[in-house]
Amino acid sequence: MTINISDFSIGLGKWEIIPDLISFALVATENRYELTSSGTYFSLNGKMLDTTVSSTNSGIYKISSEDVTISGNVYLVVHITNSNDEVLEEDYSLLYGYRLEYITPEKIDWGLNSELVIKTLASNSTICANTESYCTNFITRDYTHTNLQSTITARKVGNLPSYIAGFKPELSYGKRYKVIVEGVKDFSGNVMKDIEFSFIVESKF
Repeated sequence: MTINISDFSIGLGKWEIIPDLISFALVATENRYELTSSGTYFSLNGKMLDTTVSSTNSGIYKISSEDVTISGNVYLVVHITNSNDEVLEEDYSLLYGYRLEYITPEKIDWGLNSELVIKTLASNSTICANTESYCTNFITRDYTHTNLQSTITARKVGNLPSYIAGFKPELSYGKRYKVIVEGVKDFSGNVMKDIEFSFIVESKF
């Protein structure tokens, strides 16, 4: 068998609303024989679709279907035949579902190490009216401690300012954060006493 399939596509990414008409396409390679248009086709839920086979390069073929309307679960079969009467079939099962998204204009403090139970409920009242539910849970994380990379710029006299660089945490308003500065040495190897301080992020509004 010298037929290979790659780049199967329905022109959609992630979760999307499927348009009223949609087509299927894939790329097949056959380096020894030619693919036959009469023996190459897509089958959707047992129904053969009008299929176009075009050669894009030596041994590379694009196989695409007519535009169709789909609903519910999809069982798709691609049937490919070459001039040596070799046949390759591949099955694709496409599922459908709801995309639920929780949107809130403000952040919610769920607490640390807290178990949250999330339940979703979706109803379809248009076609085959039904209601589906799903429940899951997760645990919020504890405080994290991060080693901040600091850069110290020396001056002739006075204080040595330290700048936190390369760190962009997502800080929450109204939360207190503690910073520990440790391991600072001068050129003679003298170690500075550790410094601790805390701050609270205030909202601009």
